[in-house]
Formats: sequence, C-alpha cells, structure tokens
Amino acid sequence: MKKTLFFTLILVCWASSASRSQTISVTATDTSFLYCEIIGIRFLSLEKLKVRVDYGEETGTLPDSKTKDHPNEKRQKFTSMVEAMNYLSSEGWQFVQAYAEPYSEGSFIHWILRKKK
Repeated sequence: MKKTLFFTLILVCWASSASRSQTISVTATDTSFLYCEIIGIRFLSLEKLKVRVDYGEETGTLPDSKTKDHPNEKRQKFTSMVEAMNYLSSEGWQFVQAYAEPYSEGSFIHWILRKKK
C-alpha cells in the first residue's frame, strides 16, 4: 500500500512538473499599434466637459479642448467625448479600454484607443 501511494505521488509530481503554463506571444516591445487617449475633465462647478486627445507627445498639466490632427496638422475642437471618438474612429482608431478617476473637484474620464501602424 505504501509503495503504491509513493509511486502515485511521484507520478503526480512528475506530470505536474512536465506541464507548461500558457504563453503569450505579444511582447512588451510590440510596436504594431499606435495608442492615444481621449481625456474628459468634468468639474463639479461647471456644466461643461473639457475634452482633449493625448497622442503621447505633448506635455503640460492643464489640457485644452483642442487636439492636433497629425496628417494635416490642423487643430480640431471637440465638445464631447463621443464627438472625439466618432472623429477618431473615422480616422481608423479603435476603442481599447475606459476608466474614470475621481478627484475632489470633479473627475477625469479616460478612453484608450489604438490604431494599426
């Protein structure tokens, strides 16, 4: 009885050590997509929502409501996040993820988009 239990235990340990976990083929350096972010800033004191698109190139602490259209270098002004999403989806951008970030004076709403290079 002890020999059977011992060999069963060894067989289970060997089988579990031979199994492999799932591997993901996408690496952290995968550069087949461009990413951008639509940021909506809602202030509790104001009824309006400030919208900006971040392509990861501009720096600054206070976003404005204009964004640069890369192909023509024009400034595009958006009055809502849905308007910005409709514009960007017509340019080939796809929705990836959304999240909100509350703070004492309002909230930040983030929509992450991506586009094939």
